[in-house]
Amino acid sequence: MIPRVIFDKSIFHKDRFTNLKSSSLASHVASGSIQLIYTAHFVEEMLRYGFINPSHFRTQWNYLTSLNSSKWFKHTNALLAIELGNLITGRKYYLQSQKEVQQAIQGAPSMISGKMPPDQLGRANEQIRQNNLNSEELRRQLIETRTKHPQANYDLEEFVNQKTEWYIEKGLMNWHPHSERYLSVWKSNHAKCRFTKSHIRAALATLLLPNVDHQLKLDRNDKTDAEQLAFLEWGDIFVSDDMKFMKRAFEFLYHDTPKQFMNSSKFISFLQQL
Repeated sequence: MIPRVIFDKSIFHKDRFTNLKSSSLASHVASGSIQLIYTAHFVEEMLRYGFINPSHFRTQWNYLTSLNSSKWFKHTNALLAIELGNLITGRKYYLQSQKEVQQAIQGAPSMISGKMPPDQLGRANEQIRQNNLNSEELRRQLIETRTKHPQANYDLEEFVNQKTEWYIEKGLMNWHPHSERYLSVWKSNHAKCRFTKSHIRAALATLLLPNVDHQLKLDRNDKTDAEQLAFLEWGDIFVSDDMKFMKRAFEFLYHDTPKQFMNSSKFISFLQQL
């Protein structure tokens, strides 16, 4: 079976991008011996990086889109709306359309160069600002929560079973518009909600993990970063150089599965063995 690979932005920091570009990745993608699928979060982090370093972004963006200009996951919110809205159509419903992908590829350089219409740029910046505020507040709450609970080897599956419906009702249905039927759809049709189940497990794991390990360093982006792991529902290998929270979350979620977590160096070695 062809391994399906998901990237985290951390593998493109500093010299890691140079090492990856010099590897056999491009030839393996071209031959079809591996398949890359990009998450929306990965793409968004690339774009945010572009505002900081436009010239380096263009080099990375051109390389990434040359590797994969077709298989991009839909945004988390879009997938939840499809599954919990009972709107699944087609076997590949979790992928963006070719039109959407091409629009993103073509529009990114204009956005980074400041040619985006001012109103769109303003909305994008406001959304980034609000996301950062929400993430910082969550980090504060997690730190506060673990001061109130003893460190223990809490059971993830038990926690997920207890909290899934609570998370849908108090979380997803508060955050998402037109979500009145989310809980009822889940109760009646959860077998078809593959991503929803994976997403909720990843989200709840990142909430529980700080209580399992009180020494685990917390960053404001941990939860949103680790929720990329939910896309392993359709993947085999997650590549990240976040060897703290992300790796710990992967081990918590997938320790009894054949799915693999690799840092960039291990991934390059893996490519050499294909």
